[in-house]
Amino acid sequence: YNQGLSAFKLRQYEQAANYFKQATATDNKNPDVYYYYALSLDYAGDKARARDVYLTTIKCFAGTAASYNAQRAIANIDRAYPAAKNGPIVIVKPRPAEPVSVSSPAYTIGLRKPGQDTMPESVVVPFELHNGLMLVDLVVSGRVTKFCFDTGSETVAIGKNHLRSWGLPVPGGASTAVARGVGDQGAQAIWTTNLDLRLGSIERRAFPVQVQEQMDVGPLMGLSFYRDYAYTIDSGAKVLRLQKRTRAVSTAKSPEPVTGSDPYNVPFVRTGHEPLVVASVNGKAVTMVFDTGAMGVSLTEDQCQNLGIKIPEDAPVVPAKGIQGATTARVVTLPSIKLGPIERTNFSVHVYASPKGGIGLIGQTLLEGYSYTVDHEAGVIRFAHRN
Repeated sequence: YNQGLSAFKLRQYEQAANYFKQATATDNKNPDVYYYYALSLDYAGDKARARDVYLTTIKCFAGTAASYNAQRAIANIDRAYPAAKNGPIVIVKPRPAEPVSVSSPAYTIGLRKPGQDTMPESVVVPFELHNGLMLVDLVVSGRVTKFCFDTGSETVAIGKNHLRSWGLPVPGGASTAVARGVGDQGAQAIWTTNLDLRLGSIERRAFPVQVQEQMDVGPLMGLSFYRDYAYTIDSGAKVLRLQKRTRAVSTAKSPEPVTGSDPYNVPFVRTGHEPLVVASVNGKAVTMVFDTGAMGVSLTEDQCQNLGIKIPEDAPVVPAKGIQGATTARVVTLPSIKLGPIERTNFSVHVYASPKGGIGLIGQTLLEGYSYTVDHEAGVIRFAHRN
C-alpha cells in the first residue's frame, strides 16, 4: 500500500495500480486500498477495469469516504451510472459499523469490561483554544496533559515521543496497523498500548491508545474515548459538556444537502467514527469531515476541481502538520461557505493534495463563536440559536 502511494504521488499510475492490486490480497478490509487501486487504473487510462474496482469499493465499503469518492469518480467514467444523473452525490447510509475501523489498532472496544471504567451521567470540562485548537486536560496515568479534543480522530492517538516525555513505557515489536491523515510522509505504522485516562470524572482504565513512531502534533483525544456520550461545545463559556447517551433517540440518517433542511440541525453519518456533513461551498453541496481538531477549513484539490474553484498560481503557500507529518497547503478565498446556520463570505481555506482520503475538513475557524451539540446516536449536530 505504501509503495502504491509513493508511485501514485510520482504519477506512475500503472506501477501504482500493480502495487495496490497486490495490497488487496493482504489488506482487503481497507477501503482506501480499493479506491486508490481504481483511481490509479483510471489515471492510467484503463477505464473499464477502473469502473469495476470503483463498483467494488462502493458495494463493499458503503458509507466510507472511499465509497463516496468512488461514486464521484465513476460518474465521470460511466454517465449511465445513477449518481451521474443526480447532481451532487450524498453519502449513502452506512451499514452497521465494525467496532474499530481497519486503519485503527487491532482491538475491540466492546471486549473491555464495563467495571474497568467510571462513566458518570454527565460531565462538564473546561477547554481552551490555542492556535485554533480545542485543548482539554486529560490525566494520563497520573499526569495532567493537554490533549486536542478531536472529532476527526477515531481513537486516542499519541506518539512514542509523547510517551518518552511522560516517562512511560514505549511499545515495541511489530506494528499492528497503519494510520492515515494529513501530511506528506505517508501512512504511519502504529502500535497499541493501554493507559489509564481521566477526563473530569470520566475514568477509563487500561484503555487502548494508538501510538505512532513520531507525532509532531500534540496528542489527540478521539471518539473512542467518549463514544458513549453526546457532547456540547459551549463556545461562550469555553466548556465541554458530555451527557450519557441513551438508546431512545432516533437513529442516524444520511446527510442531506443544506438547502431545504432545518439549518440548526445538521445530519451526519460516520466513516469509522468520523462525522461527515454536507456543507455548501459557493452554493454547491460538498461532503466534509466535521473536525474539531482542525484549526481551519480545508478542501482537497479534487474537491476544488469538482466545485469549479480555480487555485491561483500565486496562491499563498503555508506550512501545516498532521499525523502523517509536515506538508504544505495553498490558501484560497471562497466567496461563500455555509454549514447549518453558519455562513461566511470571503472566507480563507487551505487546499491540500488529498487529506483525509479525499475529503476536506470543517475546523475551528468556521465554528468559532457557535455552540453546538454532537449526538452520534441520533446522527445530528444541533446548533444553538443565537440572539
